[in-house]
Amino acid sequence: LALPLLTISLFVGLFAYASDISVLRQLSAVTSVIFLLWLLVGNKLVWRYKFPLVYLLFAVPMGENLIPWLQDVTAWFTVFFLHLNGIPVYVDGLYIQVPTGMFEVAVACSGIRYLIASAAVGALFGYLTYQKTYKQVLFFIFALVLPILANGIRAYGIVAIAYYSDMKYATGADHLVYGWLFFGFIIILMFWIGGFFADKLPTKNQEKTTAVHKLNRQSLS
Repeated sequence: LALPLLTISLFVGLFAYASDISVLRQLSAVTSVIFLLWLLVGNKLVWRYKFPLVYLLFAVPMGENLIPWLQDVTAWFTVFFLHLNGIPVYVDGLYIQVPTGMFEVAVACSGIRYLIASAAVGALFGYLTYQKTYKQVLFFIFALVLPILANGIRAYGIVAIAYYSDMKYATGADHLVYGWLFFGFIIILMFWIGGFFADKLPTKNQEKTTAVHKLNRQSLS
């Protein structure tokens, strides 16, 4: 079953090499490794280890096409929160002007790195914490939505700090430090919220009962 998929993946890699498309070539390399392992170990083993194999896709540096959209979303959230706070603001595309200065929602402010990192750790946390598939899917969606909202709040906080400090703070390299500290807090918050819905580990008595049921089924069969 894996051989046709491996052939297609290698063909895509050859096409990407000829077209000089780096992302597609790297994606082909990772998927080819996955399909090659599937081909070597068989269906049962690859199904057992499906999550770590699929998790290899996070090694591919994808997401650049989302940057313009994320910039627009970040700018919208920033202006929205500034209006709520009563700070006068004028918007011209990705440029946000307040009475004390002007800010640009640059590529580095789009939050793409936050989004990719949150998706990676969110997928891992969901796999290790939940047994039911719908919980894993819901938490992964939560891990995608939360950093987008958090990045908008971060951008608003930077503009608000600069506004109230008369452009003394959050205008240089320090706003990068604020951003990463804030992102670390968001990740901890995400884990904390997800922990409330974690599946309970079976107790020793439940494990013994399950083992007895299995032995009874085997003896009856």
